[in-house]
Amino acid sequence: MTLSFGGDKADRLRELATHYSATCTAALGDAPNDVAMLQAADIGFIVKNPQGPELPPLPGETEGRIRRTEHVGPEGWNVAILDLLRGLELIREKESDG
Repeated sequence: MTLSFGGDKADRLRELATHYSATCTAALGDAPNDVAMLQAADIGFIVKNPQGPELPPLPGETEGRIRRTEHVGPEGWNVAILDLLRGLELIREKESDG
């Protein structure tokens, strides 16, 4: 299934955000066809992909609006989502055991 038929991923992100009245949008991607979507989102995560071409620095990275994961694939996606949830204060860091 693709959301980009008849447009690109950024177009679909904006349409979904409008449809659901989103106040904050996030996007995760690991390939050149994800760049427009990452830039359209309020917060974007570039997931490390050693099998694909490395994405060049994107506008928004120096300000932290677009971030890169050190982990690959599903682990990178998981770390990115947890980072997002912590940043939105929807989850807290685990308390230390001592």
